[in-house]
Amino acid sequence: MNRIEIFNINQWDIQINAHKDVYLQPDFLRILENRYEGEIMIFVLFFNDKIRNIIGGLSYKKKFYYPHHFLFSPYFQSTELSENECNNGIKLLLKEIKKKHNQISLRLPICIKDIRPFIWEDFSYILKYTYLKKIKDREFHPNIKRILKKQNFQYSFKIENKIEIVKNFLINDLNQYNFSNSKELLNYLQNLSDLNLIIITSAYRGEILKACNLIFLNSGKKEAYFFLISKVGKDDYKQQLPTLMYEFSFQKLEEIGIEYADLFGANIENVSNFKSKLFPELKEFYEVEYSKIRTDFVRFLAVIKSIVKRIYYLKR
Repeated sequence: MNRIEIFNINQWDIQINAHKDVYLQPDFLRILENRYEGEIMIFVLFFNDKIRNIIGGLSYKKKFYYPHHFLFSPYFQSTELSENECNNGIKLLLKEIKKKHNQISLRLPICIKDIRPFIWEDFSYILKYTYLKKIKDREFHPNIKRILKKQNFQYSFKIENKIEIVKNFLINDLNQYNFSNSKELLNYLQNLSDLNLIIITSAYRGEILKACNLIFLNSGKKEAYFFLISKVGKDDYKQQLPTLMYEFSFQKLEEIGIEYADLFGANIENVSNFKSKLFPELKEFYEVEYSKIRTDFVRFLAVIKSIVKRIYYLKR
């Protein structure tokens, strides 16, 4: 028999046990709750005490949202369900979330291909793309292969243990992009690093730091996300440092058992032109939104349109 339960972060800490996905882990969710407005709410559909579907996010006033532009919402659907069971389960959870919220925004994971339950519940959606690279598959564009075959002794590469080492370097980058609250973001990243959820790869020329990658780890699912990649200077770019950094990062991820890396950047033309040469797989994902005001207005317009049509045909 179906039942829905809603958990806060402390209740979820007790409930969760079998899910390896970092997006559902209490320690990660607690960091989100501490940094952003609102409190974590996890909506769970059970069938005979077995979890079928999960949707999580931050609840703030009448808004239910997930704050990241580069990571995905806490989400789960059992692979044992039929299509109808899965869709009905998602609809039940969405109806429950809508009872408490007028605005909802979620970033669905790549594995979710069927978003009809969201459409049926009056959500709008945006189709986006990302690049997924199988780490063991080191097939690259011939130009990339040529670069990697060359011996380049100008740079040394390493894993950084503390974000403090690259902090000032990243702040300069973020300021160039007019990113607000860069120090606050780096404090948040430090919290993730303290939980071993981030690996930092870096490149030096002599003693000078030239580049770094901050890679978010979802070790339970053997996935990683290249969510913060530093800019490099013109000279380092000519020396193909970005390519060398990706290869070093791939090596280190493979060493710790990561199988897939989400490279991002597929929606930006000049970025995708480079990343496509790493021969990743282009993947689709969806961002979905619900607005009660918009939904009510659309329904109101439909009623007005229907009335106008009736009047028109009566006059004829």
